[in-house]
Amino acid sequence: VNVRLQAIAHQIGLPNDHAIVKEILQAQRELNASPRTNYPWVLDWKTRLLELLYEEDNKKLFETEGFKAFIKRNVDWLPGYALWKVVLEETKEWDYRKWEVKASDVEKLATIDHPKYGKKIGLIYFTQYFLDHQLYEVSQAARNAGIVLKGDLPIGVQRYGADTFTSTKNFNMKLSAGCPSIGDWAAAQNWDFPLYDWEEMERTKYAWWKQRLQVMSRYFTACRIDHVLGFFRIFAMPPHNWTGYQGFFVPCIPLKSDELKKIRRDHAAADFNKMLDRMTNPYVRYHLLQKVLPGYSEEQIKEVAAKFLQDRGNGVYNFKPEYSTVEKVGFALPLDEEGITDEEKEKRDKLRKALWKLLDNRLLVAHEKNYYFTCHMLFTSSFEELNDNPADPLNGMIVKSKLKELWQDFFIKRQNWRKEGLARLSVLQQASSMMICGEDLGSVPDEAYVVLNQLGILGLRIQRWPPGGGPLLKDDEYPYLSVSASSCHDCSTLRAWYDFDDPKSAHKLYSEQLGKGVAPPVCTDVASQLIIESVFNSSSMWAIIPLQDLTDMWGDLRGNDPREDAINRPGETAGCWSWKMRMTLNQLNHRGDFNNFVAKLVERAGRFSTL
Repeated sequence: VNVRLQAIAHQIGLPNDHAIVKEILQAQRELNASPRTNYPWVLDWKTRLLELLYEEDNKKLFETEGFKAFIKRNVDWLPGYALWKVVLEETKEWDYRKWEVKASDVEKLATIDHPKYGKKIGLIYFTQYFLDHQLYEVSQAARNAGIVLKGDLPIGVQRYGADTFTSTKNFNMKLSAGCPSIGDWAAAQNWDFPLYDWEEMERTKYAWWKQRLQVMSRYFTACRIDHVLGFFRIFAMPPHNWTGYQGFFVPCIPLKSDELKKIRRDHAAADFNKMLDRMTNPYVRYHLLQKVLPGYSEEQIKEVAAKFLQDRGNGVYNFKPEYSTVEKVGFALPLDEEGITDEEKEKRDKLRKALWKLLDNRLLVAHEKNYYFTCHMLFTSSFEELNDNPADPLNGMIVKSKLKELWQDFFIKRQNWRKEGLARLSVLQQASSMMICGEDLGSVPDEAYVVLNQLGILGLRIQRWPPGGGPLLKDDEYPYLSVSASSCHDCSTLRAWYDFDDPKSAHKLYSEQLGKGVAPPVCTDVASQLIIESVFNSSSMWAIIPLQDLTDMWGDLRGNDPREDAINRPGETAGCWSWKMRMTLNQLNHRGDFNNFVAKLVERAGRFSTL
């Protein structure tokens, strides 16, 4: 998607009047005319044109010293990636466990002379060479101009991607990484990334990580570690739990049987297995089915119960084995079935979300003979309906207050991940010369801040999200070892937050934290200027302002609706990662009024001198 085709055409010697060059220019005009980036469209265009350029070059690139040096520099990962990609395209099967080709075949098959795969392997080498060449040229130009390029290190890899195909031992494929629910049934997430096998990585002296950082350092002066908390602990769940609620932290000190036995009532002393059954299984009762299916008639609710549930008597249900996981229910109620109407799609979506909520309505997660509390336990009806009636065989066997105390001890007191975070992040920090920054947003354990400070890793401080949910930070309250920002790619822009997301907090920021008097009802360009200036004035080592927030400081550079300027909305897909600047960099470079204003803001904050 990011490769510059014109530069390739020029480098392989095509004249400007060549048919391929003309087609590149035509595609460029059409793609640039779109107000948002259409990735499938861009990818289709560029893939086809790359194939034409590759054929036109006729392997001449492969004889050059530059290409040979590139292959030598990337031999540890490129052949495996190329074979994975070629076989994936050939088979259309993501799950490489079903392939005849194995990772052990890389040396034999991933060559440009192979009779079956050689041509496509060569195209991938050709493409990767120019991606490396172009990005390196940009990075060198930036360094020569005193500009820092900051790369991004994702927390996870694709479950059946090239990394797990070639280095399977480095990953725990039995679990998925994700994000826990924090609050009253707040959304959890299953990212469908396998977990890292840290014991195996330690055994190999973290060679896989070191290689990644060393490759990145060729292009970048700084590196942002996505979800840096994942290097302390990761929230994990079975891959089939699409909703992410049935997860637990890894590593984690699990619950002991003796601890769980202490929360029983005296009369239940002989019913420990019954109590475990109550805590680990979904809590499903008829009145809860009614609650999650508003608008359904009694007859419709009974039909749902008959299809998906087993009646245990007294209004208590279990899910039938064929619907016992979130994934099974999802497959039974598909939304992408060919010919499905919008009305039927909406109906299925409503039903499966209702059933998913009941499947996730549990107190404990059992995994490999260990037990872990669910993060959302206190907000479940499974917890709420526990009572002090010893005669209630279902909800009276557990002392609710003791259960809550044990939950709080489990999450707040007993876990400490300092050792893991320090060991793993130390390796990353020493693997290259890049300055390391960590995305440390969300629910952050205290020891994470200690480790980041100890290693000199910069944390992230989004102005609207103070650590621990405390008051908004004043200019001099940002830690020096941090990056301050008005927003980021994973949230709304400053202006959208002010106007739509949380006007009350935005007005408080303007009036109290900035001390600017009565806040305007909407985020005017002047309001944006004052708030952005406060971020530049912060005591953080670095201040990084998204381009959308910068241009919102200037009236005629603003878009009509700031909600359209978000890059990503976590947990959603529609419209994400498609934002595009409304003008080219060259056009923006000629806006001297705006550029001089930004330069003065930065200079007044003491972040650089224009002299």
